[in-house]
Amino acid sequence: MGSKIPTLEDLRKREYEVQVLDHSVQDIADGVKSIVHDNIITAMNMLQGVLSKKDKHNVEKIKRATASLLQEYEVAATNKHGEIEALVQKTFAIPDHVILPEDAAQSRQYTQDEVDKIDEEIENLKKKAKRNLLMKTYLQRERETLQDIENWVSLVNKIESRHLDRLALIRCDEEIKLLGEEVSEIQELSGNINTND
Repeated sequence: MGSKIPTLEDLRKREYEVQVLDHSVQDIADGVKSIVHDNIITAMNMLQGVLSKKDKHNVEKIKRATASLLQEYEVAATNKHGEIEALVQKTFAIPDHVILPEDAAQSRQYTQDEVDKIDEEIENLKKKAKRNLLMKTYLQRERETLQDIENWVSLVNKIESRHLDRLALIRCDEEIKLLGEEVSEIQELSGNINTND
């Protein structure tokens, strides 16, 4: 029995059947035919075994008879393959109007204006995403700069707090020197005043 070459439409239909049923309808029909064939062979082997046990003298004759009977059954089953395929096709075939959920979006046809509008929205979203990415990058750099400034201010505060006591002592020393100079000037002035009297 020669099989016909499937058309592109047949291949698409088979792919759709596999998506829905996990098998094509043809695979199911071939499976049913294989089961029928296997059962015929099993039945013939059992018949041959039973007859051979009953009549051990005519074993070769029984083998030839069951082989001939097997051929007749296989011819009859092969003639019924078309009926089996038609029944399986009728039972399992997916009607043309059935759409898988993931294919539902493809069932609607869009006008060129709608396609252009969608393309424009996509472009706007791309631009918005790019702007958002740039803003995010800018804000990240700004945050890093602020963190660096805070780190520097913290470091300066630590240094200043360590050296504040030293600065206070240095200022006190300078104040004492200035006070000493002022006292010396006053003493000089008062010495000049006393000598003038």
